[in-house]
Amino acid sequence: MSTITTIKDIAEKAHVSSSTVSRVLNNDATMNVTDDTRRKIYAAAEELNYQKRSLKSLHSKGIVALVQWYSTDKELGDLYYRAIRWGIENQLEASQYEVKHFLPSDTLPSMSDFAGIVALGKFSTAQLEVLKQSGKPLVIVDQDVLGEGVSCVVPDFANGIDRIIHYMQAAGYQTVGMIAGVEETSDGQALNDPRRQLFPQLAVDAGFSTPAIYAAPFTVEGGYQAMEVAITAGKLPDAFFVANDSMAIGAIKALQNAHINIPDDVSLFGFNNLAIGLYLNPTLSSVHVPTETMGATAVTMLIALSEEKLPQPSKLTVATSLKLRQSSTRKEH
Repeated sequence: MSTITTIKDIAEKAHVSSSTVSRVLNNDATMNVTDDTRRKIYAAAEELNYQKRSLKSLHSKGIVALVQWYSTDKELGDLYYRAIRWGIENQLEASQYEVKHFLPSDTLPSMSDFAGIVALGKFSTAQLEVLKQSGKPLVIVDQDVLGEGVSCVVPDFANGIDRIIHYMQAAGYQTVGMIAGVEETSDGQALNDPRRQLFPQLAVDAGFSTPAIYAAPFTVEGGYQAMEVAITAGKLPDAFFVANDSMAIGAIKALQNAHINIPDDVSLFGFNNLAIGLYLNPTLSSVHVPTETMGATAVTMLIALSEEKLPQPSKLTVATSLKLRQSSTRKEH
């Protein structure tokens, strides 16, 4: 029988008070807490599989449909999406909206009782058409669909990758490679990940040879398998950019199983900056994506659309930054 994780469980795991955990998880803007403490709390929540319970407001302004391309079980394999979902749910609650969850495979009910739709993840052209046909304000989180005439919130992939490239240059790396992710929508439409195009393009522009790219699913297992292929292929590059932190965890394991030292033999950079990266050995250098901010911003955009303060579909790109840790180190010139 499964047990429900409580605020107290997280507090004990993170070695902080229950009130601190509650205020951090509920995005209390008046709370003065260090980034390290905040990350410890999120890491403990992730490890304990905490599920935030939404509280219905006695003065609800309406119901928002949250359409998720990941089920709760699948979310466990990519905690990036759970962090964004928490940001969405927290902001909806703070804005006095109730939330009802759907998967892309669900048949949406009549939208007459809904104030709008926030869709989290990646959706096919056909799935987007179904959402658009509802006639309700719609915002997609983590997929650039402005070209489809839909408002969206996305991370700044280019800036994050550019920062990695500049660090690789300054550190004196001679060769670089990439572990790329492969994914598709829940109805089978292949997706093009912008990181796979951006990294080799920016690397070549910076003077590196065209990076070797090893592709696999965006999972821990995928990262492990792709790195195994890279190891078998022969001489490894000085550094790898790995398309997300889940894959980076698998890549680290594959290198360690092959007795390849990180970072002395190969350096690694991830993407998303999941809290779990702080507890890896070595700790993971990664591009930080403000996931909770992405979720909260999507709700703010939805409300603006519903109040007709946004006259046309818009895209908001959220800034990213590079967090350097033990998995990368400067080489001797």
